[in-house]
Amino acid sequence: MKAIFYCLTLLFFVQLHAQIEVEAEKFPFNQIVEWKNNGSLLVSSDPKDKVRDVEIVLFDNSGELNWRKLIYPSHSKPSIIVSESSNYIYFIDHFKVENNKFSYIQINRSGSVVSTNFDLLKVVRSYGYTIPNELVVEEVVNTPKALVFHFTLEVKDKNIIENFFVTITHHNNRMYHSQGKNTHPDFVADGKEGLFNYAGSDEENIYFSRLIKQGGKHRVHFYPITPKAKQGNEYSFSLGTDFNPIYSEIINHNLCGSYYQKVLNKKVIERFGVGLYANNRFYYVANDETDKCVKIFGADQDGEIDVLNECNNPADKSRKYNAKIKWIDCLNRVLILSEIEGKTNVYSEYNSKIEHYKSKNLNLNILQINPSRPSLENKSTNFVHLVGDKTYSFDLNQLGQSKKVVFNEQ
Repeated sequence: MKAIFYCLTLLFFVQLHAQIEVEAEKFPFNQIVEWKNNGSLLVSSDPKDKVRDVEIVLFDNSGELNWRKLIYPSHSKPSIIVSESSNYIYFIDHFKVENNKFSYIQINRSGSVVSTNFDLLKVVRSYGYTIPNELVVEEVVNTPKALVFHFTLEVKDKNIIENFFVTITHHNNRMYHSQGKNTHPDFVADGKEGLFNYAGSDEENIYFSRLIKQGGKHRVHFYPITPKAKQGNEYSFSLGTDFNPIYSEIINHNLCGSYYQKVLNKKVIERFGVGLYANNRFYYVANDETDKCVKIFGADQDGEIDVLNECNNPADKSRKYNAKIKWIDCLNRVLILSEIEGKTNVYSEYNSKIEHYKSKNLNLNILQINPSRPSLENKSTNFVHLVGDKTYSFDLNQLGQSKKVVFNEQ
């Protein structure tokens, strides 16, 4: 009888007519993120930052509370690294190397928690260095088979920047690493060489890319590594003599390391454009000064490199352009958003085709935490949770207000 009473007092949610309630144990929920094909992750922590434990609840797509876990990060509000292509989620305290190590917390689909770190001294020693604490975290991405890191190390006496790639395979948390090609700051300043950026991944490879200018022509290079950090054969294509890019802020709007570096540490990434890999195809996206709109380069139906989109909503001419390129994975497609002097265009890479997406209601901040909304058109700012064929909505204003939150059937 006592056991039954105890279970009832710890009942995590109740379903009443067209409502589902989910309750936190200690503190109000302050974050909600969809984990595609698994459900909604609700996060609660001490709003006063006095208690370090963080509660994670997985509310699944059958309408059940799948599991409830406590993690103990060194900071009370760790950043969640999640991907629709991965069965693991990660929490990172802050994006720095401390005492030669990088720490993280992993949770798999069944709720098993691993809190661990990896030794970066071993990594840099492999390449002749002994200063791992000077590594800079450029990117952290959650790919199908591994958590992937891109670190840079400035070597002033050689006037180079080293690029290191570290992978952590999901199923056993083993570390692998490789050294990428050097970056030369002088070449970067002269526009002859670009910095690396994460481009995309599939089951077999993780791709990084950068732009190189040789003989007056720009060429984008894609560098693959496996989930065990083994380097493969690079792929590249020329952007032609008419390539005239606008220097733009590049934002990977997925819940990844570079996004958190921008939000938490105000780190701005600026490039001539960004290389992307999706659906076994390679693209280069750049805001173009000649036509004052975004151009997406890639192989056409004949295999020739061409501009794959039409110029829509061109910007007005300016002496100095304020421009951005944002991209996000959503509904098995990649959405690309260009902004030039306040003029916005959205394109979708879907089934290996580029389509102009005519929408004035596209809210990337909502799609970032809720990628599988029934419609990409964000008619409200509510979070959507699917239970079978029923749609429930969650008012984001509830976050931080109460330990109990309510999902209402639409």
